[in-house]
Amino acid sequence: MELDDPVKLGMRLNAIEYFLCKAFMGLALVQTGSVDAAKSAVNKLAQRADHQMFPGLDPAMSDLASAEWTDAIRRLIKIQLDFLEQSERSAG
Repeated sequence: MELDDPVKLGMRLNAIEYFLCKAFMGLALVQTGSVDAAKSAVNKLAQRADHQMFPGLDPAMSDLASAEWTDAIRRLIKIQLDFLEQSERSAG
């Protein structure tokens, strides 16, 4: 794989994100014991992540970084909640 191929790098990053989300949700289900408790944990994580700050950046870059961060977190949270919904349907 060439490191300058943005499509391949993007797909690799998406695969890593997906794998980590599935692993995190698997652990959350084991630790919490229920889909509802795991969903609550994910939603708390999302709320905390919305307040991420980037103090070392100038204001314009900080706003851009915050927007990108929020977009990435929301995408990861969606993957996690989708996994929990699948688990709930499978169990029910």
